[in-house]
Amino acid sequence: MPGPDLSLVQQLASEHQNLVSLLKCPICLDMMINPVRTKCGHSFCHHCMDLWITEKGVRGKVACPFCQSPGITKRGLESDMVLSQIVVQVR
Repeated sequence: MPGPDLSLVQQLASEHQNLVSLLKCPICLDMMINPVRTKCGHSFCHHCMDLWITEKGVRGKVACPFCQSPGITKRGLESDMVLSQIVVQVR
């Protein structure tokens, strides 16, 4: 019985790494935990954004750490359940 095609294994490994890199939080650079989405559409760990707003916020508002879009607030963060499920499956 022949072994697995090495090129297929390498391709799958590469695609997995690409997926993992897309699921990394731009703040902590780890795979996201409890992802939240900003109004500008960028995703981060809930804890990372909470700290970002607390530490860098002026009257509870900050610019998006990714694109600098202004007016990001804790209240405006939306849980991203689909992304959260994807992260669980990829881990």
